[in-house]
Amino acid sequence: MKVQVATLADNVTREPDFGKMTITGCYDQLRFPSVPARIVTAVALKLRPAPNEVGVTLPLVLRMIDPDGQTMDLIPNTTITPTHTDDGMPAEIPIPFLLDGLTFFKFGSHRIDIIVAGKVIGDIEVNVLRQ
Repeated sequence: MKVQVATLADNVTREPDFGKMTITGCYDQLRFPSVPARIVTAVALKLRPAPNEVGVTLPLVLRMIDPDGQTMDLIPNTTITPTHTDDGMPAEIPIPFLLDGLTFFKFGSHRIDIIVAGKVIGDIEVNVLRQ
């Protein structure tokens, strides 16, 4: 599995018939007057499976790591099952998520690991700064 797109955004929508995602307001930096700070944000992922992953149900986890190394699973208990396109190729998987109430407890650099089947395949970096 490879990550094609991974970003935080204000909004992500997906057309169900074609898998096209529309992403608005991408960012990698947030400013708050104090922490903890709570936001509503979207996550846009597009994953490309390997041929041997097609038809296999795989666990997907987004895990945030704060500047001190503390972790929090943002979307536990989610699975994906890659499929083929009409021409037999593995189909890309567009995945929009809404994180309603993502809370940052510290200022500094945070990382959101993208974990499929227990393996980190990519990440999203976000810096939380004092306003």
